[in-house]
Amino acid sequence: MANKKKIGLFFGAGAEMGYGLPSGGKFALDIFKMPKQEDKDYFSKMINKIDLQSQIATSNWLPADFKDKRLFVFGKGNFEDIISSSLENRRDSILGFFDNFDRNVSHILANWDIDEQQLQRSFTEKTQLDFGEKLYSQVAVLNDKFAKHSSIFSSEYFSAFLKLIEMFPKEANRISIISTCFLEFFIGSLGEDLVSDLNQQLFKKTPPKIEIFDNLANPFSLNYSATGQNGLAIVLDEDDEKTVKTTDTTMTIFNKLAKDILSNLYAQNLDYQSLIDSHFRYLYKPSSEWAKFTRISIFFIFCQTLYYFSIR
Repeated sequence: MANKKKIGLFFGAGAEMGYGLPSGGKFALDIFKMPKQEDKDYFSKMINKIDLQSQIATSNWLPADFKDKRLFVFGKGNFEDIISSSLENRRDSILGFFDNFDRNVSHILANWDIDEQQLQRSFTEKTQLDFGEKLYSQVAVLNDKFAKHSSIFSSEYFSAFLKLIEMFPKEANRISIISTCFLEFFIGSLGEDLVSDLNQQLFKKTPPKIEIFDNLANPFSLNYSATGQNGLAIVLDEDDEKTVKTTDTTMTIFNKLAKDILSNLYAQNLDYQSLIDSHFRYLYKPSSEWAKFTRISIFFIFCQTLYYFSIR
């Protein structure tokens, strides 16, 4: 018998990235971004192959009309859950991203076709200002409760976005939209941090033998109906493949930069695990939770397909 090739997959703490595989966050974004129809069709064929007289079909594990039921996939309707979980569970990482905004940008630019000096020179030619000459740390000041995370407005790159918006509002409309997304995610993380502190420190003192004070569990929460969802829609709905050249306009270059930073922010901090965890149990409940069952089932089919092509 001929020897079979062995394939090893490395997961955890970014180990997979050294082998050309996408990071967990990037992988999740790819899954949400790519069309699902092929995987829905594949799952539909699997369902239609089930013998209606078989035990699996007659045991009430599947709904009676399972072959005629609609199939569901994860999509925009799940964005709010993903964002709220990300802000709750990854808020320190998100705030760290904004506190080190320029460092993150430099890391992104290391993989670009143009270098930082060329990009900064393009900014100077457009604005007649030295890059980093004008910062917003004294004109955009956060509430004192958030003071420990105010370095975003000292960022040279974020200040460059704001300066382009200020000087060329019509040309910089795209940059303005993405910068708003940055601020939504930033403020959402600050709010979650503050709410968490409030919920943990409702009283300075409480009577030790009166239990009603212990029954006030997490009375404060945030509304995530808009926070971060516009940014996620931009990342998922648009093509990432376009590259920029030194001959491109300043706005083209900075539009691409803003989009790449936004994608990187979500790739690093998207809490996709919570979505999987919240649906995994429904793999065993197709009869009562058909929509959630099909979402997680098709998700795993898509994961298998995407990783197959990643390792080829």
